[in-house]
Amino acid sequence: MSFPETYESLIEAGITDDYSMGYASMSGFRAGIANPFRFYNLKEEEETSLLIHPFMFMDTTLSDYMKLDPSEYKDAVLPLIDAVKSVSGELIGIWHNYALEDDENKHKSLEEIFARAAQQ
Repeated sequence: MSFPETYESLIEAGITDDYSMGYASMSGFRAGIANPFRFYNLKEEEETSLLIHPFMFMDTTLSDYMKLDPSEYKDAVLPLIDAVKSVSGELIGIWHNYALEDDENKHKSLEEIFARAAQQ
């Protein structure tokens, strides 16, 4: 991804929302904010129509970078969910299809994560 060209291309293609702003190697908000925001093009010095929805964590961050066992996912993710909720932020996590494979330990941990995320 190259800034601002990638976002300019999205805008040109008529895309209004982007969900790719985040880190692969660690959890946290790459833009430092838990809410959607309009992309500001520094090159053109203008706010654009593209709404950026930053994500906070990704399944491969937990498994590949943090080297966590599926039973440890909830301990890493539940505090993040609570932190986002405490500021009325938008909670976005990325789960690849293969992360939902048939694995009882993983399913148990993911059930708790999804249940906490769904709570008001």
